[in-house]
Amino acid sequence: MAVPRCLFGEYHDGSGSGVLITERIGFGADGIEPHHPKARDHEIDDLLGHYEALVSALARLAGSDRAGRFPDDVMAHFEPRPRTAAGAARYTADQVRHGVERYADFASRFPQLLPPSIRSDEFVAELHEVAPRSIEHAEAIRSAMEDRPAALTAFCHWNANIDNAWFWRDRDGALACGLMDWGNVGRVDVVSALASCLCFTEPDFLVDHLDHLLERFARVFEESGGGRLDPAVLRRQFRLHVVAGGLRWPLGTVPLIERHVPDLATVTGRLDPRIADHELPRTQLHLLTAYLVLWRASDARSLIDGAVARAGSEPVRRTAPTSTPTP
Repeated sequence: MAVPRCLFGEYHDGSGSGVLITERIGFGADGIEPHHPKARDHEIDDLLGHYEALVSALARLAGSDRAGRFPDDVMAHFEPRPRTAAGAARYTADQVRHGVERYADFASRFPQLLPPSIRSDEFVAELHEVAPRSIEHAEAIRSAMEDRPAALTAFCHWNANIDNAWFWRDRDGALACGLMDWGNVGRVDVVSALASCLCFTEPDFLVDHLDHLLERFARVFEESGGGRLDPAVLRRQFRLHVVAGGLRWPLGTVPLIERHVPDLATVTGRLDPRIADHELPRTQLHLLTAYLVLWRASDARSLIDGAVARAGSEPVRRTAPTSTPTP
């Protein structure tokens, strides 16, 4: 994989700050495409080709790791991270209900910011009923997430969003990419890495092409020596990842959006420059929209019911923490 050559790096434990100086990537020159900002994928031609390149890069990394192609003394630094149900234990079902109520109010006041499918009365009612159940049945969902092949833990880039990549055409005219911003790299759950990569593309595009991209990941993973992966297993694990945690994190973006764009009532839509030209409100609105669209497409009710039936579990009741973490 192409990565920027590292020239200097230093980290200061006391302040938690650091500096990294790498090779400069010449965006927009010598065959390299201009930089693609996060959550502006509607501006990109051949969007599928770009995400095929990103997913293939992740699959080559993961497959090569599973094949034992990286030096043992290097990989010893990257211990697998334990998987949790997307932080569900930090929240209560009542907190999720409050988040849904706050989202419903947001959707009713600013409908121009959201697609109709995720602001209808029917969808909000479903969300209010089902989202808290992913907290109440967090253990069953976690058990379902852990019922997966060992190959789904592998060396991955944790944050392969399109703005952390650069693209060019290879000799055959196919898109190729390199990756930067390797913070939190390690042996992780590949489904989490895929979700992190894909969640910032256009939501409808992702719903339409998710099966294709997961099949591509499985194929390149196998070609890279990682062994066979069943795309159906990847699909189920991806849906569980979306449902776990009761949407607490994406629902938490609502106050951030309102805080950074105080005149939301006059904003015409997500492409209004007051949102589109500012990364924080643009990315937060995108995350909110993307996760709700994916939740709707994932049939969360059936997924939770299946996990509960399989585990034979009872709901977990949690008391509220003393403070609510900021998303």
